[in-house]
Amino acid sequence: MSSLIGVMVATLVALMILPRYFGMVENGTTQAIRATTAGQFQALLKGAQKYIDKHATELTGSVPVGGTSAIDIATLVAENDLPPGFGTGNPYRQTWQVYVRQPATGTLDALVESTGGDTLSGRDSVAIASLTGAQGGFVPEDGMFGSMSSGNAYGASGSWQLPLGNLPNPGVGHLVGLLASANMTTDTTDYLYRDAVPNHPELNTMRTALSMGGNDITNANNVNATRGIFNGGNPNGGYGGVKVGSAYLYGDDTNAAIRAPDRIFMQHYDGSPADLSAQQGFFGGNIGTHGYDPVNGLPNGWGGGVHSFDGYFEGTVAAGSGGALASYMNSSGYARIGDHLDIQNYAWVATPGCAYNVGTACLFGDNTNAAVRTPGTVFMQHGDGSKADFNAGNADFTTVNPGTANGTAWPGNGCSPTGAIAAKADGSGQLLSCMAGVWRIPPAQVSGYVPTTTNGWTNYNVVNNITGTYSCPAGTADIGVETIWYGNGGFSQLHLCSAQ
Repeated sequence: MSSLIGVMVATLVALMILPRYFGMVENGTTQAIRATTAGQFQALLKGAQKYIDKHATELTGSVPVGGTSAIDIATLVAENDLPPGFGTGNPYRQTWQVYVRQPATGTLDALVESTGGDTLSGRDSVAIASLTGAQGGFVPEDGMFGSMSSGNAYGASGSWQLPLGNLPNPGVGHLVGLLASANMTTDTTDYLYRDAVPNHPELNTMRTALSMGGNDITNANNVNATRGIFNGGNPNGGYGGVKVGSAYLYGDDTNAAIRAPDRIFMQHYDGSPADLSAQQGFFGGNIGTHGYDPVNGLPNGWGGGVHSFDGYFEGTVAAGSGGALASYMNSSGYARIGDHLDIQNYAWVATPGCAYNVGTACLFGDNTNAAVRTPGTVFMQHGDGSKADFNAGNADFTTVNPGTANGTAWPGNGCSPTGAIAAKADGSGQLLSCMAGVWRIPPAQVSGYVPTTTNGWTNYNVVNNITGTYSCPAGTADIGVETIWYGNGGFSQLHLCSAQ
């Protein structure tokens, strides 16, 4: 009986203990899941910190100010910022997401969020954030703890608050971790080591501007920098801010100059000449190219400018003063001479046509002939405009209008040269000829011809030596002076041509 009572008592005690035991087991499981999730959370925040430390410069340039950019967890694993095989999910079937944001220029934050999966209770959210540390946080239900909003993320124990209006919002019951100013952190900010520390280059790295307080830096070997900023003018009584040998680089707020005792060369590393490229150039003296001296070798009296072998211009080459063009030639082959052109030998125009124009008149030429083309009259004149002689082998005129030899053409007056012709000065238009130095009326010229006989004989034909036909020249009278018989050949007639 006593044994039965003992068993019953033991069973009753066990029944009283079991609920508490199972509660302890369940609580332990919950705590383990929370701890695992918090451990993942911490690892992701640290991994994001490492990634930003390595890529701060490029992230500052690529992440928009006020915006975010996602980082794949696979990238963090590949760069050893997370352990190998690190998964993208947590025990609550949520997916981890990592973002970099740039709230202000040059400042980078890391955001770690969980998305999807199960919705965490408020108790789980607070517990996991607390286990993660000050950087851990969550998105609460509206009104949680009286005043919290689902539009914000809150840090553990209220350590921070982040509005999610312009950021990825994972929703209520999800985790949000904030690593503020991730690119501003360092493990050793207090000291700069003089000697190298193996595997810790950051201990020899300045993370802020270095002021020497006006003191020198001496005995340096190579100085590698993105840029150098030097005081302009003549600091400390010396030229410029950079000295190499006896040469100085001078600069002020407007200009820069290289000051050297002798010449300045542009050279490659091996000392060979290098090209110079500039927007514009101003030279106080001459320029010599292709190995020519800038001064020596120029013609006497020439001030110089450029002394070279060839000059080739894609636009226009010109001469003038004060912006005015005196003469120029452009790349289309058009040239303009402002005053006069002296040609020492000859000028040749390759294309037939009007090659030389003066006003509306031109000198025309082709491969055979030449002509002066003008809408008016062509005159032969001396340089002072007075009339000049015209001398030609053969001349072909439509009309000849001889002058009066300046009013001296009168029968009996002297003339020169012999053979000249002129119109009589009385306005009659009678033609005079200069014969043996005296103006005379030219004797009438007589010509004649004998045509074909009445029976068609041509044996005795004679053509007019002036017209080349059986006719008289215009302006002469055709006179039949004699009939000529040729027997059976019939007859013809002797014609005389006489001035009327």
